[in-house]
Amino acid sequence: MMRGKLVTMSLCLSVLAFGAASHAGEKQPIEGKAPAKAAPKREATSASAKGPYDLGTLDPIDVPTSRAIDVLAKSCLMSELSREGPTREETAKCNAAVGSVAAQGKKGASAILAALNDPDFPPRRYGRTRLYGVLGKIDDEKVRGAIIEGLATVAREKLTAHARHAYEVDRTLRAMAGGGPEVAIPWDGKATVKDPIAEVAESAVAWRSFQKANEGKTRAQITQEVLARARTEKKSDDPKTAYRAIEALVQHAPKEALGAVKAYRKRGDLPKDVAAAFETLEARIGYEVESTSAAKAAS
Repeated sequence: MMRGKLVTMSLCLSVLAFGAASHAGEKQPIEGKAPAKAAPKREATSASAKGPYDLGTLDPIDVPTSRAIDVLAKSCLMSELSREGPTREETAKCNAAVGSVAAQGKKGASAILAALNDPDFPPRRYGRTRLYGVLGKIDDEKVRGAIIEGLATVAREKLTAHARHAYEVDRTLRAMAGGGPEVAIPWDGKATVKDPIAEVAESAVAWRSFQKANEGKTRAQITQEVLARARTEKKSDDPKTAYRAIEALVQHAPKEALGAVKAYRKRGDLPKDVAAAFETLEARIGYEVESTSAAKAAS
C-alpha cells in the first residue's frame, strides 16, 4: 500500500516538474494584472518564400486578402483545355471569389504579389489570369514599380518559370497604368521570336523607361494622354505610327480601334507585309469586341 502511494506521488511530482520545465522562459503574469496578449501571428499564405516581387516598399500583407486568394485558387479551377467550358455554378463560384479579392482594393496588392511569387500558384492558369486581372485594377505607382522591378529580377536571375507569365505581366501593367511602352511592329523584323529571358529583359527596360517618363501621373492622366495621341495619329501616313496608335486605342476604345483599322486597310498603297499585319490586327480587334459584347450579354 505504501509502495503504491510512493509511486503515485513520484508520478505527480514528475508531471509538475515537466509542466514547470515546459513553461520555463515564459513570462508569468504579475499578480493583480491581466496577462499580456500574445502578438498576432501572420497568417500563412500560399506564396513562395522566394520570387521576383520584392514587397519591401509596399504595405504589409493583408491577411483577409491572403485568405480570399486561397479561396480563389480553390474556386477558379477551370481548365483552359476543356471543350465544354465551365458550368454556370463554377463560373459563379469563381467570380464570387475574384470579387472578394478585388474588394480589398489597394491594400490587397502585397498579398497578390506574394501569391504570384510562386510561379505555380494558383494551380490553374485560369485562376492566375483572374488574379492578374484583379491586380490590373489597382492604380498605384509603387505597386507598378514593384512589378516592373520583378520583371528585371526574372531576367537577371533567369527565373524561367516566371518568364512564361511575361505576357500576363505586360497586360496587367498596361491595365494598371492606362498605357505602356510602344508595341513591336510586325513587319520591321524586330517582332521575331526571342529567347524568353531576353524578351523579359527588353520588357523590363521598356517599362522602366515608361515608368520614369510618367512619374507622378495617375492612370487617368496617362489614359487621357494616350487617347489624345492615338486619335491624332491613327490616320498617319506612316504605317508604323498608325499601327501603334490603333493598338493603343484597343485598350480603351476597342470599337473605335476596329473602325480605324478597317479604314486604314482601305488604303491602296500599303506594301503586302504591312497590309497583312493590319489584316491580322483587324481580326484580333474584331474578336475582342465580339468577346466583350458576349460577356456583357451573359452577365
